[in-house]
Amino acid sequence: MSSVTYSESIILIASIIVASLFAGIVLSSMGMIESAYTSISQSERTTLTTKIKVIFADQLDSTTVYVYVKNIGKTVITSVDKVDIYFGKYGSAQYIPYNSSSYPTWNYTLLNNNIWGPNDTIRITVYSSTTLDEGIYVVKVVTPNGVEDEYVFSI
Repeated sequence: MSSVTYSESIILIASIIVASLFAGIVLSSMGMIESAYTSISQSERTTLTTKIKVIFADQLDSTTVYVYVKNIGKTVITSVDKVDIYFGKYGSAQYIPYNSSSYPTWNYTLLNNNIWGPNDTIRITVYSSTTLDEGIYVVKVVTPNGVEDEYVFSI
């Protein structure tokens, strides 16, 4: 009879250990899921509060265009050098690399501060590899988190 009680005690202790291990694994997984959800929520919040508006674009000379972009969101846009610029004749715009050693390329000037904060405007200077002929042009600006705006203008 005592051997049955002894066996039942061992099985009970083993069951408690297995249940504790299972609970630990489940709680650990829940913590990782919560952490991932928090990270995704923060990223989505940043995207939702980021807004830009291309307010004006005009030709400076035969190969250069100024583009004025205003941050109309509630988030400071960091890493302006990571912004993607697409520029060209309407229907055939191409990606323009930032601060390249060869043309086409673009750079920027912060007009109000040292950061691109809410209500601040930057001037993007696009340098074309060819002379800009008369026609309809488009410039598209895409922030590092995917928020975009475009502007169509004629030269």
